[in-house]
Amino acid sequence: MPYLVRQADTESDRPEIIRLWNTYFEGVPEKRYPWINMRNPAGNALCVLAQERENNSVIGTCALYPRRLSFRDRDIVAGIAGDFLMDRRHRTLGPALRILQEAIRLGKKTGIELIYGFPSYQAEAVFL
Repeated sequence: MPYLVRQADTESDRPEIIRLWNTYFEGVPEKRYPWINMRNPAGNALCVLAQERENNSVIGTCALYPRRLSFRDRDIVAGIAGDFLMDRRHRTLGPALRILQEAIRLGKKTGIELIYGFPSYQAEAVFL
């Protein structure tokens, strides 16, 4: 496989995630990063990165932002899938699907019981 998909470290991988934000999320302030990733009252975000194996460059990311919900008379931790980005040169189903699958796998492993999101039109098919 030409891609490595792994859990991100929100501190050490921050520059690469911010680089993708600056490229593909026009107008999103960098100060949003610690607020959404590390100051969430429900817990830290779970971020996943996709990298090219050849040169280790980060080409995609997705995050699950925890949120406490009541569901069927009990409290659960849900994950809002967000900040899903793929470098334009790598926008194929393979790496996009792998990044979401890894987010789901890690979410289950860490106790997230429900994942939901609000994908853009372009990402809707991958999310489904």
